[in-house]
Amino acid sequence: MISTNLGGLGSPQTAVYTDGVNPSMATLDTDTLYNGHPTVKYNQPGGTNATPELWVGFPQPLRRFWFRAKIKFSQGFTTDGVTPNYGKGYKLFGWGWRGNNGRGSVELGNVSQYYIVWGVTPGSSSAYGSAPDVTASRHASTEWQDNKWYDYIVLYEQTSATTVRERWWLARDGEQPVLQGDNVGQMTSGQVPAADRFMMGMNFNQQRAQNQNQALWYGQWELVDGEQNANPFGLPGI
Repeated sequence: MISTNLGGLGSPQTAVYTDGVNPSMATLDTDTLYNGHPTVKYNQPGGTNATPELWVGFPQPLRRFWFRAKIKFSQGFTTDGVTPNYGKGYKLFGWGWRGNNGRGSVELGNVSQYYIVWGVTPGSSSAYGSAPDVTASRHASTEWQDNKWYDYIVLYEQTSATTVRERWWLARDGEQPVLQGDNVGQMTSGQVPAADRFMMGMNFNQQRAQNQNQALWYGQWELVDGEQNANPFGLPGI
């Protein structure tokens, strides 16, 4: 359920998702199944840049966490559009900081390049930090064409009072996940704030053409407390 206090239909006391950015565009799909069960479809209709953004608030702030999702894209999915002289990106998922702005994220840019990003900007505190945007070793290609499910895994961890490390893996579902990006962030002022929310989808930069109706599906996802679970998915080298 999505909380009513931000535009959804559920009770704020029992809602899992606490953000209502375009909640009606995320629908339960009983036709596109994952392992025999319905999936959540993120509709991205033509003629707009609107996209669903479901945010999950952590029960308590974390300094280490895992996220895993099974995602499928509609055939021909693209982050390109019709907005001139503007970025061609989509934040596939991201995370945010207690008391501060900025984000960590795995995102698509320049139409097909994957990036892993980290940055903190002042909110209620004076913390500030950043890391270079690291382009992954691959571009999006087959996952937008083959109508298959893909396995995305993220590990975020604070490595000291002023540094972080974030890594992400990708594979076709059922295959061994392969490390795609490894990024280190450094605070330039203050200490690293704890993460307190995860965003399943963020902004889509381009306005899509009128006939550019596309979607992606979440078949399964889980957010794991990395302070209690060192390597829940059995990845090598952790």
